[in-house]
This record gives sequence, C-alpha cells and structure tokens, in this order.
Amino acid sequence: MSATAVPPARATRAPHLGALIAALSFAAMVGAMLQTLPVPVLSTIGARLNADAGEISWVLTSKLTV
Repeated sequence: MSATAVPPARATRAPHLGALIAALSFAAMVGAMLQTLPVPVLSTIGARLNADAGEISWVLTSKLTV
C-alpha cells in the first residue's frame, strides 16, 4: 500500500468586513438623500403649476412610496 500525501486545506479568506460596512453605509446614505431630493423643489413645482402646498404634496408622497 502506498501512502499519498494529502495537501493541506487552503484557508478561505474572510471578506473584508470594513469594506462591506463602508459600502452598505454609502448605499444607505445615497438612498436617504434620494428620498429627500424633491423636498427643496416643492415650492418651485407649486409656483410653476400655480398650486399650493396641499395640492403638490402628492409629489413627495409618490416619491416616498416608490
């Protein structure tokens, strides 16, 4: 019977946890900024459409639901 050498198991590298946390934090920040994007332009939309704040609130509502 011949003995064959078994190569040592390769150690798997754990993913870089810091890079993952940084990427997820950046994605959350971008998502939060995109959700609040229409808020500063609501008055401009209302002025161009001759509408008051109550009538243009659908813009913010539709952006938050999408």
